Amino acid sequence: MRVIVVCQNKGGDGKTTVSRLLGEWAGRLGIRTLMIDMDPQCNLSQRFLQMDNNALDPDGVMPPVHPDYDPGEDWDGRSSIADIYTDRITRYGLSPYPTQVPNVDILPGHGSSMRKVELVRSDEVREKIVDRLREFMERPEFTGLYDLVVIDTPPSKGPLVQSAIRAATHMLIPSQMEQGSVEGLQGMLQQWRRENKDRRADRQLQMLGILPSKFRQNVALQTGTLEGLKTRVAIQNYLIPLMLCQRTAFAEADHPEAKPKSVYDLPANNKAREEAEAVCQFVFARLDIDGAIQTNGAAA
Repeated sequence: MRVIVVCQNKGGDGKTTVSRLLGEWAGRLGIRTLMIDMDPQCNLSQRFLQMDNNALDPDGVMPPVHPDYDPGEDWDGRSSIADIYTDRITRYGLSPYPTQVPNVDILPGHGSSMRKVELVRSDEVREKIVDRLREFMERPEFTGLYDLVVIDTPPSKGPLVQSAIRAATHMLIPSQMEQGSVEGLQGMLQQWRRENKDRRADRQLQMLGILPSKFRQNVALQTGTLEGLKTRVAIQNYLIPLMLCQRTAFAEADHPEAKPKSVYDLPANNKAREEAEAVCQFVFARLDIDGAIQTNGAAA
């Protein structure tokens, strides 16, 4: 099972868009995929589910009642990734939600619960939090369910992001070509190296690369920043030789009433679709996920 963590400690760099593109692409290829929304803002969750409004929740939304919920059960019918960090996981388990994309499920976020996790100050408790997602995903009953997991993360270096990184097999860093985003790259690369110091040689977190996102080709500052990164020894080897430009189609696909619902339903020569497909082909070639599925199938 491949687990991609999409992370960057600055907000607005396209993490949710990239996560969605990867998940939808995988599902269309017939790859059993789970999306996980670790961001308390729950933007990825809202792209795939009709989240419920909650006036008492500072973030305003919470997971909907699960379609398999039986009112006779001792359960409120709602499930979120936040449950693994509370006693709800032992009481009710965890129930991924199906999405409109074939082969793709999602574990949505729950803002207020996840913010409580993010604000934990005890070092001992934080370390347990960091290990929680990895421990859950290594359970025998979970490991055979999916071929790919894509984790969207909040713009931080807090325990939720650390937990996602600890559980991952691969890391992908979307970044705008702007000063604030570029400054965050070094921190993310340092976090990647620190994580690998604590891992066995056969469990190293693989770097998929740094993806220029929301790129504006006609803005000299952005093109200059990208060219500058190509000369920085600490970064140049990780730059993906592709980009996702600032295009209306990506924003429109996130709208609840978008038609078509996916970038991949646009005409084949649409620039947004071409860029998305090129990036996914690049990432999946590095994952070698098709080979992994064939190997597992042969072993079975």
